[in-house]
Amino acid sequence: LPLTPVAEVISDLADVVVTSQTDERVGLEAKAEEFWRGVLGAAEGMKLAEHLELYGRVEKVLAELPPENDHVRKTLAESLAKLRGADGRVLSQGMASSGVAAERL
Repeated sequence: LPLTPVAEVISDLADVVVTSQTDERVGLEAKAEEFWRGVLGAAEGMKLAEHLELYGRVEKVLAELPPENDHVRKTLAESLAKLRGADGRVLSQGMASSGVAAERL
């Protein structure tokens, strides 16, 4: 009979460990969802989908330019690279802003 209290203590400890692991997992999932919601919000706010579509069209034009338009190709490719970089920075700032806002809530 002295094993019964030990068994109960072990059972209670197991319940606490399993519950805390479950709580931790649920908390991590909530943080991940919050993070991705911020990323999506930033991407939508900056119209990233439209920009990606534009990038594809510009790349197609670049591929179709004749060799004599080399200067135009280089200038357009440089502009495209700058736009992509700017979009990356805007997305990063949007994600950082949503993270700061979420921390303050």
